[in-house]
Amino acid sequence: MSENSEEILNDTVVENDIVAEKDTAAENDPTAEYEVVSIPISDGTERDFAIMDTFEVEGQNYMAVSLIEEDEIQEGVYIYRYQNAEDGDVIVEKITAPAEYKKVSKFYECM
Repeated sequence: MSENSEEILNDTVVENDIVAEKDTAAENDPTAEYEVVSIPISDGTERDFAIMDTFEVEGQNYMAVSLIEEDEIQEGVYIYRYQNAEDGDVIVEKITAPAEYKKVSKFYECM
């Protein structure tokens, strides 16, 4: 093997005669490419959701999220209103007005 070569052998990277295990866990994690947020649900527990998209409607911020169960992103999208707090956290709010939810859902579907 040449001085600057790299060779992959059974999930092990050999580079410049240094052996390191290749991180296959991150490569096999379907949620790794999404930011994850914990949101309280109706039964009072918090669940993890992958943020699929964020968007703005009439000056208000919204996020489309999908539930994560057993390290798998589930089908279906939920839409929440959110705002950025001064401390850098994100405040997630359930949309309670049916008219607002309908308007925002239609906007998201047309994106």
